[in-house]
Amino acid sequence: TLQNPASGQAVIALNKTDKSKMWTYTVDSRVNGQIALNSDGNMYFSTRNGKLFSIDRNGQKRWEVDLGIATDSYPVLSDNSVFVGAGGKLFKIND
Repeated sequence: TLQNPASGQAVIALNKTDKSKMWTYTVDSRVNGQIALNSDGNMYFSTRNGKLFSIDRNGQKRWEVDLGIATDSYPVLSDNSVFVGAGGKLFKIND
């Protein structure tokens, strides 16, 4: 089922020129805060239910990791790795 984008359960790409929707990537929980973007245009975000996602510039999933712990933090990129905090721990995922 497609979630209501206003619920925060989707990442939506808009055309910069006319603000039309290019694509939508829906998830099963609220997206946490900020979305990290690398130099290749890949996006990284986490959801409240403890999942970490990477999607490409076309909105296609590259990978998904279930941290097994609810989180309200967002990912940070450094040295080809993705860092996110959850449950008092810091997780590092190599991209």
